[in-house]
Amino acid sequence: MLLFLIISCIIPFLFWKWTQFKPMQTLILIRGLPGSGKSTLAAKISAEMNIPYIENDMFMYEDGVYVWTPEKLTMAIDKCHEFVVSKLEANEPVIVNGVFSRWASIRDYVELAQDYDYKIKIIHCKGEYGSIHNVPQESIDRMRNQFVANSDLPHKDGIEYEEYPRNKS
Repeated sequence: MLLFLIISCIIPFLFWKWTQFKPMQTLILIRGLPGSGKSTLAAKISAEMNIPYIENDMFMYEDGVYVWTPEKLTMAIDKCHEFVVSKLEANEPVIVNGVFSRWASIRDYVELAQDYDYKIKIIHCKGEYGSIHNVPQESIDRMRNQFVANSDLPHKDGIEYEEYPRNKS
């Protein structure tokens, strides 16, 4: 009788209690032009909050030298996506750093996070520190012309927007 009581009442109650009070995790997307401080901010938040981060640039090195190719970019995007999915499935917070110039480049991550009931924070880095990967200025200018400001992205429930560095007003 006691075993029946444990199986039929206590275990379902404990499962319910765990699911009701499971903390909501956060996906942080850090976006901005090359040289805007994305990697520095991602590393800082990662260290302060003990949250892993990933970025396409992590997959662009050959023998310690940064080498960008369209094929590597495609592979890097896939690897970042796989990493984020693994963190969401494990109910762990995660940071993704990328240019994310338009909503289309962010949408998949936002929809994934929403599927896993995550909070979403999108930080737009606006610094101008110079590209450490020697991205040509004409490429940066092209990206700048296509870049959509946070204020112009779809504002949905569960998404928090921030600019960095913060405007001092």
